[in-house]
Amino acid sequence: MSSSNDKSASRRSFLRKGAALAVSLPIVSTLESCEKPAAAPAAQAPAAPPAKTPAQEAAEMDAMHEAGVKAFPAKTAGKGNVLIEPKLEGGVKVYELTAKEIQWEVTSGKLMKAWSYNDQVPGPQIRVRQGDRVKIIL
Repeated sequence: MSSSNDKSASRRSFLRKGAALAVSLPIVSTLESCEKPAAAPAAQAPAAPPAKTPAQEAAEMDAMHEAGVKAFPAKTAGKGNVLIEPKLEGGVKVYELTAKEIQWEVTSGKLMKAWSYNDQVPGPQIRVRQGDRVKIIL
């Protein structure tokens, strides 16, 4: 018998044993359920909270972001994450950003090189709503 036939034979026996085991499992679980006393009816699970609207989800995300920004601990000379106001051009919100390397005060008195947008680390905050037309000039 060749080695490929040996592999086939061992695969076949493996599948047969697996099938026999799979067939016996439901019987075992049925027998076990017959031997155990009936359990008390389960308490009803609490109803799922009502689904949030996209506006509610957006407001919740904005609030979490705002809380994170206010919790930023660094009391340094630089400001970051300042809300940038767009220019409006024909119904399009236009944001202008300049990327450059600056000396950033990471802790009081300690400066490091950092890439910034509009001289801010983190860069300015851009807020838009779904459906807004936006142009970002870098």
